[in-house]
Amino acid sequence: MKILKLISVMFFALIVGVLFGYYYKKPDAMMLRGVSNQKTEWKKDLFIESLRSETKLFELKTSKPFIGEDGKQYFTSHGNFLFNWLAFSESVIGFLLFCFIIFKTRMIDALKLKVKPYLK
Repeated sequence: MKILKLISVMFFALIVGVLFGYYYKKPDAMMLRGVSNQKTEWKKDLFIESLRSETKLFELKTSKPFIGEDGKQYFTSHGNFLFNWLAFSESVIGFLLFCFIIFKTRMIDALKLKVKPYLK
């Protein structure tokens, strides 16, 4: 029973990690190079967010070329997103710690209930 519980917690932790890794995907160097032509920081962020919103959750390749303010296309290979391994690892570790705390506090409460009649 404990092995099944451990396997299910690990499985759900990995699922949560994959979701966070794809949700917080990072732009690659090609995309950042194309965005660097913008004059202001908010335009760079806006473009990256627009590309992120146009890609599906489990998709890392973009299909939209970068067209600047002057109408010129700055890069034809559109750049891609990278899987965010930091978000993956932090969410897996956080989920495992959360489950560990939940399971340990329940165990402590159960032990207190069983030991309490003997302390009187």
